[in-house]
Amino acid sequence: MAELLRQPDTSLRARAIVPVQPHGSRLPLFWVRGGPRFRRLAQKLGSDQPFLGLDLPFADASKFRTPYRLEDIAAYMVRAMREVQPHGPYSVAGLCVNAVIAYEVAQQLMADGEEVALVGMFDGHNHAYYTNPLADGRYSGRVKYHLTNLFRSDLKQGSSYLLDRLDEARRKIERTVWELSAANGKNGNGNRPHNTDFIVHPAFHRYEPRPYPGKITLFQSSDWPEGSYFDFRVGWVDLVGGGVDFHRIPGDHPSMFTEPNVELVAAELRARLDAGHLQSAVGISAGTDARG
Repeated sequence: MAELLRQPDTSLRARAIVPVQPHGSRLPLFWVRGGPRFRRLAQKLGSDQPFLGLDLPFADASKFRTPYRLEDIAAYMVRAMREVQPHGPYSVAGLCVNAVIAYEVAQQLMADGEEVALVGMFDGHNHAYYTNPLADGRYSGRVKYHLTNLFRSDLKQGSSYLLDRLDEARRKIERTVWELSAANGKNGNGNRPHNTDFIVHPAFHRYEPRPYPGKITLFQSSDWPEGSYFDFRVGWVDLVGGGVDFHRIPGDHPSMFTEPNVELVAAELRARLDAGHLQSAVGISAGTDARG
């Protein structure tokens, strides 16, 4: 720690790469905004598989131009990845909103002529697909889902669920108000967001994904109701030229990365990393055992 304080590393790699599990001879799996939540998954993937988080430090993110664009966030992460691994094949993954960032990261890598071996998307949905909420019964499916969760609970659980949904709505409204205020130059926070989520989420809601020539591997947790609204595949199948490799993981949104579900997730990821022939360590320069 003293050495780091004396000679701090201010490089992009030091700011943006989180060494969740940096050791091993294979090419790394890059996880968008990956941190301690994914330590167990990194361990399950094995000691020879580097697992590197792609962070978006607030100090850097707050310098992005408004309105914030998911393409700019992905471009920042691509630069960080290339400081570690100059050339493909690349493997990138993410959870929820960050899964969609991983999709755009893969888009930019392929546009630069690089090979992308794996795009792992966990509970990642295409927000642009839902811009017409009355199509295909999508809106009614969502209303039914919330009403079912509300009324199947006892009074205490139902009240807690309702408060959670109201808090979620409050945060969405707060982000929207900030976005509108910043656009008009009237934001009381110096036209800057409070944290990185105020940059990522508006960018996600504005993002319209382009067709992707490769394949994506989509993992969806099982605690979603039946119906097209909550089938995340339908938002991607018409965009992904190489097809959607779909897997249903038991549990809810966060429990995919805890026991016992993390074992299943790790097994599926390992199989796809192996299929991508990622044994070679060419191009790695993560600064520890994951090196070129």
